[in-house]
Amino acid sequence: MNPDVYPDENEAHFREVYADFITRIPEELGVSTALAAEYMIVKDFEERADDPQLLTYEDGSILVEMSYYFRSENLEQAVFNLVSAGKKPILAHPERYLYMANRLQDFETLIDMGCRLQMNWMSLTGTYGPSSVKILRHLLSHGMYSFICTDLHSLHQLDSIMAIELEPSLAKKVNELIASY
Repeated sequence: MNPDVYPDENEAHFREVYADFITRIPEELGVSTALAAEYMIVKDFEERADDPQLLTYEDGSILVEMSYYFRSENLEQAVFNLVSAGKKPILAHPERYLYMANRLQDFETLIDMGCRLQMNWMSLTGTYGPSSVKILRHLLSHGMYSFICTDLHSLHQLDSIMAIELEPSLAKKVNELIASY
């Protein structure tokens, strides 16, 4: 469970919702769950890097994202501070940041700083437009992704994912990424 967390929200609320959620999962299903969050890199987010309330994965991985409309001015500082605090930042759906299409080298810089990139499976459908697919192809062909996720928000999206037919070269790269886990 990875709720999006914005500055005016409180991690305690998500912990309460998660605690209630896991009580509703039948034990016989044997489902394992975890609570983490996806943090919007906004002004002053970098100051929270060592905040023990941040919802991270057990290994210290933390999902971060930017606005789809503009690049976060404090992106590198946020990544630096998170890494310095012992966290492992993961930039969610970088292919959706269309303003980065002419700044692809910035992704290399982030990776060199210790940030990993997570591809959104829905991006393979072309849902977010041709520029998004172009960025995705570049990042995928250069082995820059560390993870792939569904980022499902509805059952309708699951139908779209299940219907994806990838061209062979793209399918090969996606399979390599999945096998690397």
